[in-house]
Amino acid sequence: MLIPNNRTSYTASAGVLIYPIGFTYSDPSEILVRVQGSTGAYTNVYNWEFLGSDQIQFTSTPPTTFEIYRATNIALSYGVPKYTRFNSGAVISSKELNGNFELLRSAIAENHDVLDNLLFNNGFDIFDTRYVNLAGSTMTGNLVMDDANVVFSGSTSNDFETTLSVVDPTSDHVITIPDVTGSVVTTGDTGTVTGAMIAANALDSDDIDDTGKSHQFVTAADITQLGTLSSDLAGKADLSGGKLDVSQLPDLAISEYLGSVATQSAMTALTGQKGDWCARTDDGKVYVITGDDPTDNGDWTALTYPTTPNTDLSYTGSTRLLASSTGADV
Repeated sequence: MLIPNNRTSYTASAGVLIYPIGFTYSDPSEILVRVQGSTGAYTNVYNWEFLGSDQIQFTSTPPTTFEIYRATNIALSYGVPKYTRFNSGAVISSKELNGNFELLRSAIAENHDVLDNLLFNNGFDIFDTRYVNLAGSTMTGNLVMDDANVVFSGSTSNDFETTLSVVDPTSDHVITIPDVTGSVVTTGDTGTVTGAMIAANALDSDDIDDTGKSHQFVTAADITQLGTLSSDLAGKADLSGGKLDVSQLPDLAISEYLGSVATQSAMTALTGQKGDWCARTDDGKVYVITGDDPTDNGDWTALTYPTTPNTDLSYTGSTRLLASSTGADV
């Protein structure tokens, strides 16, 4: 059964004395105005009067905050029963039946408030600090939940929920939420942590358990070298198909035979580089380019060899003596 609205709360506006009642009622005696004190208890105020059937008008400055509410009395209204009695054999009209129902429905709403106030006066009101008001309230103590979860349904009407739960504790633990604005990161979230979330020098080798691990942390010197890596690699030779690019190799001094020539002018006309050589038939010598300009005779060097000894070894028929090159026996 839907409980009808039976109260309208206001925060007074400066200079405004007229306020709508905001709900239905069957008798003017049911309408009251009250204020709530700092302890949660209500007190009725009477500095107002009806303005028509759907408004009230304060006769003096209204309270800062107040509430217009209905207090249905199902028994009597000015000494007359407010409900319709049905005697045996009487004809029941829908108007009378609906009237009784509405009267009962309104009374249930007010009795809910009466119960609240009754409980409050005995220390158990909905304003009791031991309870959380469904409309929102402030907690100043601890919230103790035995084997229960916190379930967030969200604003979208669907079957999905986010449940905050804890593993059955075996000792006392404290989880502290830091005094910063941000999002909670879980182990399943791989895309939230960024460099902006980690302050410079916030992590070092002391913050990471590397027991039994074979690795080396990056040092400041390593970072400096990485900063110049690009320029350093620019001065290195490239590989093409796993081999050095010939265009990046320096000139190599490979000796090459340039042929045989008969004159000096023919020799200086040869094309070659340091280490190349030729044979001269006019003087029987070998010449090697030792300078940078093979057209210059001074950049050619003749190779010298030791003189061949002129020794003639022979035997005489009778004495088999070794004869010298002069023919004398020795």
